Amino acid sequence: MVCWHRAAWRRILLSRKMDDRRTFLFDADGGEISYGDFVADINAARSYPRFLKPASLYDCFKNIALAVLAGGEIALIDSDCSDGEISRMLAIPAKKALAQRVEIMPQNLKDSAELAQRAARSENFKAEMFTSGSTGEPKKVSQKLPALLRFFKKTPGGENNVWGFAYSPTHIAGVQVFFQALLNGSKIVPLFGLDSAAAADAIASRRVTHISATPTFYRLLRLENQTFPSVVRLTSGGERFDERAAKSLSRAFPNAKITNVYASTEAGSLFASRGGIFTPPPDIAKFVKIENGELAVSAELVGESPAMRLENGWYFTGDIAEKISDSPLSFRIISRKCETINTGGYKVEPAEVEDAILRMPEVSAARVFGRKNSVLGNVVCAEIVGRGGFSDEIAVRKFLKDKLQNFKIPRLITFARELKTTSTGKTARI
Repeated sequence: MVCWHRAAWRRILLSRKMDDRRTFLFDADGGEISYGDFVADINAARSYPRFLKPASLYDCFKNIALAVLAGGEIALIDSDCSDGEISRMLAIPAKKALAQRVEIMPQNLKDSAELAQRAARSENFKAEMFTSGSTGEPKKVSQKLPALLRFFKKTPGGENNVWGFAYSPTHIAGVQVFFQALLNGSKIVPLFGLDSAAAADAIASRRVTHISATPTFYRLLRLENQTFPSVVRLTSGGERFDERAAKSLSRAFPNAKITNVYASTEAGSLFASRGGIFTPPPDIAKFVKIENGELAVSAELVGESPAMRLENGWYFTGDIAEKISDSPLSFRIISRKCETINTGGYKVEPAEVEDAILRMPEVSAARVFGRKNSVLGNVVCAEIVGRGGFSDEIAVRKFLKDKLQNFKIPRLITFARELKTTSTGKTARI
């Protein structure tokens, strides 16, 4: 089992001394919240919500910190969830759930260094999160602190890092970025939910140094005419990573080390690569396999969920993988099983069609999805973001004619200013 070296991290955190006047979070109105303010608000709290539908990014961070310090459990719910959705997910009325509070003892923290030390020692903390529901109804998954901190790195001068926060704070990737920033004493700049122009402006003006986001987030930044020299670390995860995207990122972030991470709500972050091919390290590889073209992960590495189906101790992720080699195990993620479009007896992988469309110079982003049809079962559809107002459907079809079989060419093509995304920042497929 992969373990978290708690003792080593504790020694590192105990040695940290910081000025709590430094910024913790830049708020949505352009103001700044200091680490001292954050500690004071935690000390003033006497309870936290058992089921958290956060009013703001700061509200989410504060209540996660309270649950961690109390060694308790907290369920994180998207802020745009309706009462009906909440009631279905939790199997209790939304108003009753959201009214529940967990009483805690006064924290009496001296400073943010003590906050980090005590957070690292939390023994029983659990974060309950909900998958984005791409395979049906969202399912609840509980993750303990070791899984959330599996990829944590204590970086020299971490207090000078500025994290661009590009994930929903109620999803596992957002929680992981929060801990990475908090335990390093870094600054956080909100990017999630901003339009592409505002996000790009925030990265440049706040001199963001670290970003973790989905490939969709980076594509929507429209990177072709911009560079961000302040960024030194860039992480991409949650979706398939393609070589075209890697080249675009290298141009826009010339000083950044770029890493592709495989992660999910069920398993947390598992392994990383510099490109689209994953070669898990030996201590992880023994818990991973490819069976019938699908990536499976040992039950020892996944969180707790009553809805998670295990087969002989393995969790099948739903990710279609192409095996490159057996020793060492290497593979690339092709797509999701649930995204495959069945049309007229043929199977179409949206990623393949998107890759073909994105080779067209006039196109900056594309999403391919299926729409139900009484004759074919489903028809292949594409939504395209063109450069400079490009919206020529005939030109797209002509371009694809020699690159795809006829049944893979989208029957319905529409043009949009930006792509539709899910609550986790991924490209929406429906």
